[in-house]
This record gives sequence, structure tokens and C-alpha cells, in this order.
Amino acid sequence: MTPQTGIFGRLSSSTLLCALNFLSGDKYYLEFYQSDYDRLFPRLRPKERAAFVSLKHRIKDQNGGIISAQLALYFSATDAESLDDMIRVVKDSTAMQRNLKATSYYSDDGWKVYEESRGDLEAAFKALKRIHFEADWKKQVRPRIEKARASIAQDLPKYNVIPKVESVLGSPSPSSKITVYWLYYSEPHGIKITGARFLTGAADKAVNLVGCKSPHHQLPGQVVSISDACGGNEACSART
Repeated sequence: MTPQTGIFGRLSSSTLLCALNFLSGDKYYLEFYQSDYDRLFPRLRPKERAAFVSLKHRIKDQNGGIISAQLALYFSATDAESLDDMIRVVKDSTAMQRNLKATSYYSDDGWKVYEESRGDLEAAFKALKRIHFEADWKKQVRPRIEKARASIAQDLPKYNVIPKVESVLGSPSPSSKITVYWLYYSEPHGIKITGARFLTGAADKAVNLVGCKSPHHQLPGQVVSISDACGGNEACSART
């Protein structure tokens, strides 16, 4: 089958979750997003800032995790798309837990960290909504991603990613299609979420677009196609 491109008419929850990394003030992420931090952080109130910092302290400092990686994985087990959806999920995470338990990604220890973070997550999501994060992203970020997308889109159909994924995983892909979300705020990580789906940074070159740079998810991938996912949240789809 030839590569096919899907159109996703929304801003992915994954972009919102990835923004939690740099809005915590973590210097590791400010290397990539200092200007975004300088623009957005002053809009937050003191209690809102404390929620972002608390997430970093609990998930990264105390438990050695990556905020965006753990939360994007967990929220990919839900149908949450908007900030309102995400607020609803953190208030009642029963369905999320049930869906995660049906995958190989669930652990009691990981869930405990998430449970302890729900209050901070609700505060952070409400803060992002209050400062109109989505509108800021469409204005400040989308033009950059659209420009980058245009520069590589014509070359993407040359590549078939499925054999590379199967080679690294050591087994046949569970699906004849994989989806890679090309996100601005995910640097420097590549993230595996539920299903045959991956997240990667918009700064990556085409040949590395599904080559996750997280040490836990090394995929020497190649890109087959790319699609605009409303406002620049782009996805690559490969079908065998």
C-alpha cells in the first residue's frame, strides 16, 4: 500500500503535556524553550507556578521520570483532546486506569505517582486555560512548524518506516500503520504512547522524525508521510 496521510483537526493533548516540562522552570528544557518560558511564565499566578514546580519535583526529582513522557503515555489511554477534557480526566481517572491496565505500560508504582500528581495537574491545566495557552500556541508556534513542514514534506513519501520499527522492536508491528505526532514542545525527547503511536520534536530532520531520542525508545526511523494536525500538531502515517 502507498503511504497515506491523515488530517487531525485538533491540538493534541500531548503538546499541552509537553509544555509542562519547560513551564516548571526546569533548566534542562529552558535550553530549548527559554523564549517561550519568558513569554508564558510571567502570566502565571504564584499558586499556578507552584503546581508546575511541584510536578517536576514529584515526577522527575523524586521518581526519576519525565513529565511529558509519563503523562503523554497515560493520557493516550483516554479520549482527552482539549484542556477541558484533560481537567475532566484528572478529576475522575477511573477510565484511564482501566485502559492502562489493558496495556503493558501499567504499574502500581507509576500509577501512585500519577495519583499524587492529580491535584497539581488540575491546577496546571486550569492555568493553561486561563492564560489562553492554545491561542498563544497557534499564534507563536504554528507558523514555525508550518514552515518546517513545507521544507521536508515533499521528501517524506520516499520512506517506509514499518520495517525499521519491526527491526528495533524485534517483532511484527501490531498494526500496519504507525502515527508519529510532530510536536514543537517535545524536545529533546522521543516518546512512545499507547498503540502504534509516537511523539517527536519538530526540530528533528525528516530521516529522524520517528527516531525517538529518548534512551528508552530508540527507533532509527524514517518518515513516510506527514499531515497537519490543526495548528501545526503534525502526524506521520505509514502503512505497509
